Amino acid sequence: MLADLLVPPSVANPDTLPKIVNSFPLTLVGVPTLSEELIERFLSSVAREVVLVPRYVHESTSTNPLPPKSALRSALPLCVPDSVSTARLLAKVRSSIPIALCPQTLRFVDETQVNFMATSRVRKFVEVLLGEFLELCKRVPKPKMSFERALYFMTKAIDRALYLDVGVIVSSGRQAILHPKQMKAILYSLGYTKRERLLMTALYPLELLRTWLKGGGRG
Repeated sequence: MLADLLVPPSVANPDTLPKIVNSFPLTLVGVPTLSEELIERFLSSVAREVVLVPRYVHESTSTNPLPPKSALRSALPLCVPDSVSTARLLAKVRSSIPIALCPQTLRFVDETQVNFMATSRVRKFVEVLLGEFLELCKRVPKPKMSFERALYFMTKAIDRALYLDVGVIVSSGRQAILHPKQMKAILYSLGYTKRERLLMTALYPLELLRTWLKGGGRG
C-alpha cells in the first residue's frame, strides 16, 4: 500500500487525476477538491481499487487555528500554521489534525514543535509537503532559504518525529505532483531506512486516515 494524501489542485481534476492514478501505484490519494464529476470519471477510468480521500487545507492563525466543524466532518484536514504561537496552539489541541511541514512553516514546525506534539495525550501527525521543498529549486528570484538548508531543517524535524513516534506523512503538496518512486528515492537519498520510508509513505498515512474516520482528527 502506498499513499499520497495531498496532491496539487492542478492535477485534482476529472481529466488529469485518473491518468495519474493509472500510472502511479497508489492505494490512497488525497484530493483537495472532490467533485461529483471527478468521482464519476474516476470510477469509470480507474480499473483497480483506489481510495480517494477528501482533504481540507486550513491556513491556521492564532485567532482561527482549526478548520470549521463542517469541514472536519467531510474531509481529512491539514493545518498550515502562520506563526510559532499558532503551531504551539495546534500542538495542544485535543485533536489529531496533521500540521504541515513545508517551506512556509519550516521556521516553527521544527524539532521544538515536535517535542511539544510528543507530550500530547492525543496522537499527533506532521505532514511533510515534499513537492513544495523541491519547488524551491525553481523559484526566481532565489528564496531567502536555500534548497539545501531547507532540506537540512526538514530532516531535523522528521528525525525528531520518528524518534518520538510522532506520525510523519509524506505528501506531494499543493504545487507539484511526485511519483511514489520519486518520494522514496528522495527519502533514501536523505538517509532514511526502508522501514522509515515505509512508515512515512504507507503506515503512518493509513493510521492518520483511520484516526480521522474514527473521529480522532475532528476536534
